[in-house]
Amino acid sequence: MNNYYHFKVGKFSCVAISDGGLNYPTGIFFKGKSSEEVEAILHDHNLSTTHIHTPYTLLYVDTGSHKVLIDTGMGQYGAVADELFPEIDNSTTRCGILLENMQAAEVSPDDIDTVIITHAHPDHIGGNLKAEGQLNFPKAQYFIWQDEWDFWFSDERLAALQVHTPMIQIARVNLEPLENCVTLLDSAGEIMPGISAVATPGHTPGHIAVSIISDGQQLLNLSDAVIHPLHLEYPDALLAFDMLPEQTLASKRMICDRAAAEKALVFAHHLPPFPNLGHIVKKDGGWRWQPIETTE
Repeated sequence: MNNYYHFKVGKFSCVAISDGGLNYPTGIFFKGKSSEEVEAILHDHNLSTTHIHTPYTLLYVDTGSHKVLIDTGMGQYGAVADELFPEIDNSTTRCGILLENMQAAEVSPDDIDTVIITHAHPDHIGGNLKAEGQLNFPKAQYFIWQDEWDFWFSDERLAALQVHTPMIQIARVNLEPLENCVTLLDSAGEIMPGISAVATPGHTPGHIAVSIISDGQQLLNLSDAVIHPLHLEYPDALLAFDMLPEQTLASKRMICDRAAAEKALVFAHHLPPFPNLGHIVKKDGGWRWQPIETTE
């Protein structure tokens, strides 16, 4: 399997680029459900009941005028990601490999002029910086939702949601160096011609999805508005990392209903299989994930 996949959205040239993946404890994906309920759901879908493998995949878009990367992956934290869950076997997983796969896909970090950050979790901003602290994408202008930026620098709000200290530290380390090259978005809509922010708060307070439209074709990048295909089939399913549950569910319903109604091509950071592309269709009060078929 290639670690990159080229495709088109209208006149825009796009590449899905793997940043690797990680195994997670199953309970993380079904907050509030008992272990028996989770095991039954996974068993019914012929999935492992010991762990769930989650791919990390990033989206690159060349509009002809701009070279855009949406999120930056795990970066240097990929080297220690397997320590997050010592009870889960990650001996065969690897993440934080965006840059090497960009090179293989002939996408140069120095050519990136725009980075859109959907939210400031480690697997979405960990690739902002090199280990020495320099920017991996030094020529880029960065875009992030204003409330997302403000949230990660508010001790009061972080404490209210009981955000873990390492996550706060990673966010601040990777956001602070952007201060002179970041644009803070305060309304949904066009970031540049053909690329727009869609407010999808909940997973984090300022989480956004991204709409890419060219020649009447649309690609919706859901980021973490949906984490796993089972979260489509079970509309009330929440991830342990969803900070604002009610907003998470409302945003998921809005963006999934939109994707289904508009028959948009969908890209999602964590939805397997690679290249994380497919369609969302309505089913039994929820939705179903239909991955595209690829020949690569």
